Amino acid sequence: MKEKKDLKEFISTSTGKFVFIGIFYFIFITVFAAVSAISFNSDAPYIMFVFCALFVYFGWKALNRITPRIFLIMPIIGWFFYFTIKFILAYFVGVAIAPYKIAKMIAEKI
Repeated sequence: MKEKKDLKEFISTSTGKFVFIGIFYFIFITVFAAVSAISFNSDAPYIMFVFCALFVYFGWKALNRITPRIFLIMPIIGWFFYFTIKFILAYFVGVAIAPYKIAKMIAEKI
């Protein structure tokens, strides 16, 4: 019981959050690399789809924070290119942001 309390106190400090986020990045990247290496497994495409969906979700939310909140008037093809480019950027931004956001949410719940 005391160990749980000590862990909660450690994670509530800034150093504890930094260590927890670092561990989560390590686990996230290790699992991603392992699934990528085992491409002959039949479940690998589904697991990679889940990772990509996580990346895009967190990346999209991060990009929404920096894009202007104004209404743009563009033709349909302009909107297509806008959302296509934003989707691709959301994936790459999400690769960096997703482990941080997930670890931060878990650390706050603890």
